Amino acid sequence: MNFIQFGNKTIPYTLTRSQRRKTLSISVDQHGVSVISPSEITLEKIEATLYKKVNGTL
Repeated sequence: MNFIQFGNKTIPYTLTRSQRRKTLSISVDQHGVSVISPSEITLEKIEATLYKKVNGTL
């Protein structure tokens, strides 16, 4: 389980890396936030994308 900080909120998310995946996928359901990413994308880039996508919805 990974976490990302948004102001005073900490959001947990699961990260799955895939050799076959070409794009970053972010999904939210009753179990929480899930991210599937290509294996070559860095954690910093993943979290930057998460911040950009999620920040507008909080």
